[in-house]
Amino acid sequence: MDAKNVKIILNGQELQQSRPYNGSVLTNIANHNKGQTLDLELQMNKDSLDLKDFQIYRLNGSKLSKAIKGLKQGQLKLTHHTARSFDGVVNNTKDGRILNTSIPYSRGWHVSVNGNSVKTYKVFNTFMAIKLPKGVSRISIAYWPPLLNLGIAISILTLVVIFTFTNRRFLLRLIRGNKK
Repeated sequence: MDAKNVKIILNGQELQQSRPYNGSVLTNIANHNKGQTLDLELQMNKDSLDLKDFQIYRLNGSKLSKAIKGLKQGQLKLTHHTARSFDGVVNNTKDGRILNTSIPYSRGWHVSVNGNSVKTYKVFNTFMAIKLPKGVSRISIAYWPPLLNLGIAISILTLVVIFTFTNRRFLLRLIRGNKK
């Protein structure tokens, strides 16, 4: 359903919606309205409207609140951060749980849990996640660009070559001066 071509009206009030990049729109239309009748109206701006992907879901608020409470208990508490790294502590009540982050996945991220290097995983085809052991864990996450070491080596070699060519007369005099 193209949000530009339809207005969603709930109980006589137009629902304001953001314009998403991928075309999907998620709108909360019945928060705290249990047992009440709602009047949902779609006003079309064109002669036709494609409803093939139009779906309505009911969410169990108490289950959502419980899930949010559980997620908050297992969140990472930052203890230190810099421009390219951060450390924190997390208390995990079950073995094998995953710490999901909002950090975009990249090969340059290096993670250690309790001092041991661990594998990072790509979740939702975008973000970085790590598996956690049960108990309190110290997490260190640092970023080092994958080709930075090679770039530094090439830069140093280039500086040596430039120095050698620009100062070759001086270097030759130095070498020959020892023989005179």
